[in-house]
Amino acid sequence: MVELTQEKGDLETSHIAELTSAVESHRNEILTLNTTIKEKQDLEAELATRKQEVEQCCDTITRQEEMVIALKSRVEDMVSAREQNEAATSASLQEQLETVRSELKLKEEEIVSLYDSLEEKKKEVS
Repeated sequence: MVELTQEKGDLETSHIAELTSAVESHRNEILTLNTTIKEKQDLEAELATRKQEVEQCCDTITRQEEMVIALKSRVEDMVSAREQNEAATSASLQEQLETVRSELKLKEEEIVSLYDSLEEKKKEVS
């Protein structure tokens, strides 16, 4: 009977040791899982930060694209206005040139007439 009690005690001690080992193993697994969860949370937080940074960069790029489009439009308007101004200036200068040519032609005819008249008076005088 003493042997049975001893065996029972040994079995209980063995069973307690197994349970203690199993509890310790589960405890280590829980610690590992907690560490993994914490790392996952850290990675998710970093991912959220990076995602926000990417969104901010995309917003900045969109604003810059809008600015480039607006600037391009302004430059095109300025070029068009300059071309219109140059065309108007060229037409005005051409018109002024034609007016000066006409006036010059009239003056030339007047000079020729005056010269002819002078020549006739010289002949009359001589």
